[in-house]
Amino acid sequence: MVARYQSFMSHSALRRKWIVRAIVIAATLALWRFTEAQSGYSVVELLMFAGPGIVLTMAVSWSSRMFHPAEWTWTVGMRAAIIGALVSPPAIGFGLAFLSAMNHDAVLLIFILGAWLALAGGVFVACMRGLRDDFNERRPATPVRLVLHRPPQSVGRSRHRLPVRAGRRPPWVEYQPTTQTPASRQRPSA
Repeated sequence: MVARYQSFMSHSALRRKWIVRAIVIAATLALWRFTEAQSGYSVVELLMFAGPGIVLTMAVSWSSRMFHPAEWTWTVGMRAAIIGALVSPPAIGFGLAFLSAMNHDAVLLIFILGAWLALAGGVFVACMRGLRDDFNERRPATPVRLVLHRPPQSVGRSRHRLPVRAGRRPPWVEYQPTTQTPASRQRPSA
């Protein structure tokens, strides 16, 4: 029964993955067709924006791993380059057509702002990942109580006075887990 369930889950996950891939491919083709129709650029003219798109998406990918630089590998960079080559040209072409309709001198400004927006977007993603990792790593500490055991007679000169120590915890002190919360350990008000 368990093997059948695992087989079903792997088949379901595989099916879900292919559905997501088909949706992404359809959305990318729709973006290309929409940009081609609205901007007046042909597909060949849109391909000239592939180079800047690759550079911008690699900048986003690199800067999004700012807090964990070991996560950025050439495989991640290659994936970002492929995404940049497929998605960025129609987005850049549409932005150029839209903004140049308002101002003909906006072409250089679009590329400069695009670079800064790519780096800022990557840093924003890195900050969000950093916050997510911080929240995932912070687990509430288990409540403990301090238990003092009677020290051996050889430790101090007097039974009531113990020598002052600095360093590691004495062997007669230990922390034991408890199920009490700090609020339940407080004394009741008089």
